[in-house]
Amino acid sequence: MQSPEYILNAIDSLVQSGQTEAACWFLDRFMFEFPGNGRAHYMRATIAFEDHNLEIALNHFEQAVEFEKGNAQFQKSLGDIHYVMHKDASKALQYYKKALSIEPDDEATLLTVGHLCVSLHRFDEARDNYKRIVELNAGHTEALRALAQLPSAGEKAPPKEVSVDEMYATAENEIENGQRDKAMAILLKVIKIDDGHALAHNDLAVLYYDRGQKEAAYKHYTRACELWPENAVFLKNLADFLWADRNDAKAAMAKYVQVLKLDPQDIEAILGSAQICDAIGRQDDAREFLEFALQIEPWNSDAKQLEDKLDRNNSLPDKDDLYLRAQKKAAGGDQRGAIHDLNQLLEYSPDNPLVHNDLGVLYYETGNKEMSLSCYQKAHQLAPDHPSIIKNLADFYLLEQERIEDAIKLYIKVLEKSPEDIECLMATAHVCKLMGRPDDAKDFYHRILEIEPWNQGASEAIDELEQNSHPVSGGLLIRQVMGSR
Repeated sequence: MQSPEYILNAIDSLVQSGQTEAACWFLDRFMFEFPGNGRAHYMRATIAFEDHNLEIALNHFEQAVEFEKGNAQFQKSLGDIHYVMHKDASKALQYYKKALSIEPDDEATLLTVGHLCVSLHRFDEARDNYKRIVELNAGHTEALRALAQLPSAGEKAPPKEVSVDEMYATAENEIENGQRDKAMAILLKVIKIDDGHALAHNDLAVLYYDRGQKEAAYKHYTRACELWPENAVFLKNLADFLWADRNDAKAAMAKYVQVLKLDPQDIEAILGSAQICDAIGRQDDAREFLEFALQIEPWNSDAKQLEDKLDRNNSLPDKDDLYLRAQKKAAGGDQRGAIHDLNQLLEYSPDNPLVHNDLGVLYYETGNKEMSLSCYQKAHQLAPDHPSIIKNLADFYLLEQERIEDAIKLYIKVLEKSPEDIECLMATAHVCKLMGRPDDAKDFYHRILEIEPWNQGASEAIDELEQNSHPVSGGLLIRQVMGSR
């Protein structure tokens, strides 16, 4: 078998002869057989860069540097691509300085560092680098010209207009220093000036998510992906959000697939896809993803844990049989048996909101109200917009805990999306009566009769309210709920 260097030299010959497609194919196979080879990643990155596939290039340049931190050329290339992709002089300077620490007397690197320092108005640093070039090469024309154009030492630099990219770099520094509120304020200014700044939108999404402001996070994750649809990091962030916070398997999987089209060996996207497949009952697909992940990274503990979980679940009864068995037991009055089967089903799908909701009903019927509430709340956490789940939790708050305000908030949440939900209208009317708002209650009962003129319960309730009527102002609540219709 030929040595890795011999194989890479042969692949390099393909590149030099213009056969880049074949070279890429061989490089991907090579990296699979010889993981951790910096030169292979560098070659793959260079081809991607020349083809303007900047995200793939960035990924492989980063891998090259990770595997060969002492290679100055790799460090400089990583600096170059950060500057090309993001115009981020600060980030580029970091990598060029690392290259300079490896080759301190390289004139080309010293010159680039000097120019980057000038662009950042770090004139003293620029002067030191230009002077070092002149010490090495007294006749270096470009370094001498650059020195002559710098402000004199101690001279106040002319004021400059701060660009959005410099503002963004400042925000990044604030994040690194733990000043997240300051970073958020700067990033909001960045997108106010330039709403097309994808990096700022992504970072804002992360900061909002950490604050618990999920809707704001979703807005900025989505905007970042709209602006830069080939950015794997943005796509994975949005996919993670869609799955973890919205339980939207279809949308999350679509984003992971986009990532895998960009880089078929992206471990995070492969594992994310495997987790979704497992949760929605596609265990064979999940196993294929995991086998592929372990081919790429045999040491990956997350992949091994999920594979072990799949193996354990093979010994469990079929999940569809379990659910049908639970339904039959519940219908036959065997609630405890149904609870056992549904808890076993959770070993397949721990994040299935409907199973948690059914368990809430069964625990309630058996008198275990603490567990019932816990299951209802878990179901609502997993599926916050599911009407039946919302109503069950609201009913519990109202009937068992007298949390009237919490209950009515949940009922109104259902009515905002389903204004003709009779059960919810009846419950909301009942709550209004309990709150001493008979006019609001009558409005809800009248709304029920508009939908179901034959509804005897609503008619009797209106008669009762009119017999006990008192002059209390009302009507605001139903106008709030129904006003947008």
